[in-house]
Amino acid sequence: MVTESVLLVVQVVVSLFNIQLGNPVYQQYPMEKMEQCQFYADLMKGKDKLDIEYMLITQTKCVTTAEYKEMLAARASKEKPTNE
Repeated sequence: MVTESVLLVVQVVVSLFNIQLGNPVYQQYPMEKMEQCQFYADLMKGKDKLDIEYMLITQTKCVTTAEYKEMLAARASKEKPTNE
C-alpha cells in the first residue's frame, strides 16, 4: 500500500475544571490519499462528554508522508545524545 498522507491524532481527557488527566494519547494512521485523511480527521476531531465531569478532546492533523518523515527525523536528532 502506497501512503500519501498520515493522520495524526491526539486525545486528552480533561476534568470539569479544564485540568488534563493523565498523559495524552498520540496515534498515527497512514492513509492512501490526502482526501481520505481529511475525511477521517473531520469525523474524529471534537469534544465528547464521557461523564458529568470528564471530557475527551480529540485533535487531528493531516500531513504528507514526507512531512511526517521529516518530523520523525527532527525528533530523533533532538533525542540523540551528544558526545562532548
